[in-house]
Amino acid sequence: MEDTQQELCPICYENITPDTRYNTPCGHTFHKECFDQLAEVNKKSKLKCPVCSKVLKSPLFDEELIQKEIEDYISEWESLNCDDLIEQIKLIYEKTFDIDENLIINICNKYKTGGRSKKNRKRKTKKRTKKNKRRKHKSHRKKVFKNK
Repeated sequence: MEDTQQELCPICYENITPDTRYNTPCGHTFHKECFDQLAEVNKKSKLKCPVCSKVLKSPLFDEELIQKEIEDYISEWESLNCDDLIEQIKLIYEKTFDIDENLIINICNKYKTGGRSKKNRKRKTKKRTKKNKRRKHKSHRKKVFKNK
């Protein structure tokens, strides 16, 4: 008797054919399209096998997240130390994300050479303007009191 039982995709429960097959490193089989959709939905978190929950892929700590961390770091410390930033990111995010140190260094160096985001540049300009207004105001008061 011939084995006619088809292998079913654990995501959609339909038959898997050789041309639609995707095998995970943990040995489970899915439709490639089903697995790709699962990966897309979980691109900002760890991708786990739907059958055994083994972590298959951690998301990359991408440019957007790095820029946010740099801006938070600068607002807290008022200067940027790339090595310290990398250590801080590793401490907080290493269990959740794949961290590419070279990407962090490149973005960090862009910020150091004046490649700050427009949002950050506007904030700095506004702060300078407010400080200048205060300075003018205080200096004006000193002149008024000196003349009396």
